[in-house]
Amino acid sequence: MRIGKTYVTIRCIVQNVKDEVLLLRRSDQEIGNIGMWELPGGHIDFGEHPNTSVVRETFEETGISVRSPSIINISSRLNRRNEHSICMTYLAQVQMPPILLSEEHDAYMWAPVYKALSSPITARTRVILREYQRDLLA
Repeated sequence: MRIGKTYVTIRCIVQNVKDEVLLLRRSDQEIGNIGMWELPGGHIDFGEHPNTSVVRETFEETGISVRSPSIINISSRLNRRNEHSICMTYLAQVQMPPILLSEEHDAYMWAPVYKALSSPITARTRVILREYQRDLLA
């Protein structure tokens, strides 16, 4: 069996005072999942601490400076190409800040988790939000 690569990413559930989560729609400037909604996040830079990465990625993609996001989940999976994907999910509480999108995304929306789950979201976002919803109801 060939040993594949490992990718470590972060995602941030940005939640406002109305208990809505922030979703970003992938622009046609991106590769894959064009037009799909996702949570802010991305790859951790070499040598970067995940806590620093989630703050940086959230700011780059939304213009929001999150303070003290807390890690709420770590998932690990292997895909069909024998790649190992580790995703660390954080939660950040915010007021109602203005959103400044990067060119990675062309729209944003605030939505309750149940509405977000009925939107065209990426597979990773679906898994994260289902687990988050399950934990909220537990």
